[in-house]
Amino acid sequence: GRGPMRKGDMLPTGAGAVGMLTKTESQPFTITNLEGRQVEFRPSPDLRHIPVLTVEAACGEGTVIPSESIKAVFSATDAWFRRELGANPENLVLIQARGDSMANTIMPEEMVFVDRSCVVEPCDGIWVFRNEEALFIKRLQFFPGRKVEVTSDNPRYKPYTMPITESFALLGQVIAALPLRRL
Repeated sequence: GRGPMRKGDMLPTGAGAVGMLTKTESQPFTITNLEGRQVEFRPSPDLRHIPVLTVEAACGEGTVIPSESIKAVFSATDAWFRRELGANPENLVLIQARGDSMANTIMPEEMVFVDRSCVVEPCDGIWVFRNEEALFIKRLQFFPGRKVEVTSDNPRYKPYTMPITESFALLGQVIAALPLRRL
């Protein structure tokens, strides 16, 4: 037969499609090891490959999404994703945060894990959402009457309330960040 054997093995296609990358027989490629030598590397078939998207979400005034594609992958075992993130790896993507409005929770340029499965039953938390054409990462609190309070963790930014309209879309809940610590 042709195509993926299981649903979780599918590669996203088309604009806006994200999800797990194909689990196929990995082609080897060359990397530089610790000693500076070129060595052949073949990714383990036991790893899940989570897409790192070219999309940046603003922790501030919002960013427009000109296009969305996969620029890299983050690979780990199913057990790691479930143990460290408490999430199904099939529902995860990584994107970059831009701006300082969510500091010190999410620092500028940090990569954040986004769980796309949470949009079915949203709860208060940190979300990636689109309003009009702009993409944001903010803390959201949902209220009756299709209203949401948008809050930044950086106290320099004031909270505001907005109606949930057709131009508002939840894309996923931010569940973790990959901070960089210089030593």
